[in-house]
Amino acid sequence: MSFEYPEFGNNDLTTIFESYPRRASLMIRLMADVMAASKELSVGDKELIFAFTSYQNACHFCFESHKVIAENHGLDQSTFEQILENLDGAAIEERLKAVLHFVKKLSNDPSRIVKSDVDSVINQGFSEEAVMDVISICALANYMNRFVDGFGVDITHEQTESLRQQEASNDNYDRLLNHLDRLQ
Repeated sequence: MSFEYPEFGNNDLTTIFESYPRRASLMIRLMADVMAASKELSVGDKELIFAFTSYQNACHFCFESHKVIAENHGLDQSTFEQILENLDGAAIEERLKAVLHFVKKLSNDPSRIVKSDVDSVINQGFSEEAVMDVISICALANYMNRFVDGFGVDITHEQTESLRQQEASNDNYDRLLNHLDRLQ
């Protein structure tokens, strides 16, 4: 979903962030913290969760950008297609399937989450800290989906290809934070 919002320079996320550097800096700091690798979830896993959540919300910008970043971290593009077509039949670990089922319910029907939903993730060998990560990623993705869709931000083919060429690292958050800090 894209629409014209001239006050924000053709709906470019960086331009929007530059218009409000203090708030954007807080958002990016949270993203960097939540999306960093942890003991149980790699950056690729976290990017997959973020992209999958964004797919649930039909947020093209976040889905495409985080899908590409997940691919940069080793997730095969055909695996993504499998997950979206038939999660249970996808060639991924059972433990990640449990996480994605949980995230799907948390995104689509949050008031119906019950203890057994959380237990389904823990029973796959994840700790409470990993559940905190999964819930945080899902919540953050939902927030960012509404943020970019609210401003009509979309991703271009050129932006997608630029992301595809980037090294698998989380340095983008640091670069953006340094840029925003200079604007404050």
